[in-house]
Amino acid sequence: MDKYQLNAFKCFKFGLYSEDQKGIEGANAKLENGELILKQGDDITITKYTLAMEEFSGKFVKLKISFYIGNKWVTPTEIFRTWDSTRVLSVDFKKPFNKAKIEQVDGLIEPFEFPVKFVNADVDAYNKRVAEVKAKEDAENQAKIDKLIKADYKVGDNLVNLYWNIVNDQVKKTKVELYLADGFDYKRCQVNKEVVDETTGRKVNKWVTETKITKTGEYRKVASYEIEVGVTFKSISGLAFGTYAFEITELDAKGNKIASTGKVLFGIHRPGYGSVVSANER
Repeated sequence: MDKYQLNAFKCFKFGLYSEDQKGIEGANAKLENGELILKQGDDITITKYTLAMEEFSGKFVKLKISFYIGNKWVTPTEIFRTWDSTRVLSVDFKKPFNKAKIEQVDGLIEPFEFPVKFVNADVDAYNKRVAEVKAKEDAENQAKIDKLIKADYKVGDNLVNLYWNIVNDQVKKTKVELYLADGFDYKRCQVNKEVVDETTGRKVNKWVTETKITKTGEYRKVASYEIEVGVTFKSISGLAFGTYAFEITELDAKGNKIASTGKVLFGIHRPGYGSVVSANER
């Protein structure tokens, strides 16, 4: 490639877009070291693109560019706009081609070919992003289901009464677990936060009670109970003063978890008789 051909080569600016000529994250086309490099966007499922090219050779120099596709030279379609024109070519990363050619219309510059390189998206990176998005969506959906349990409790001098809802008709068994929460310090506080109103579905600000753990300790499971279908109450007695936690888990017929409260701290202390806190506001 002589200096005149190199100048002609640099007269083109390329862009890689979707079939309807919109931008795709990660996709690009660039001239580098004498070749045209087409990089697929981050989404590996998108393989068909529009290669757009603009010529900046001046109005007195007209260049022709073509691409060797399917054993023949293909000239891009020219699209005229009010202020300028651009050329477009449909490309498919499943059907790559490897060379292009530039010619000057009046023949002053010797026609020359240059390589075209297709660079596919990183499959592992794409799969990792998809997995991360799915994991986030699954966690958000699970959190919504967990909220439906709406577990509450009341404590007495030596007992705790637990109450909850069945989240759906797939629940065939409920498991209640009781833990000693050795070494934990916590406090209840009122927090003004944005929540979704269950009646209207709108976001509203509401004062809710939350548990703030000020010192972590160790959970020690001391009891586990299986609750029959349809029962949404459990009373656990014989508890000394101290800090405890409970966890309510709803299971399907195969024992798979449908919803869970997670571990909810509570304490039995004088004069805490009759205190009520929602586990969904922890």
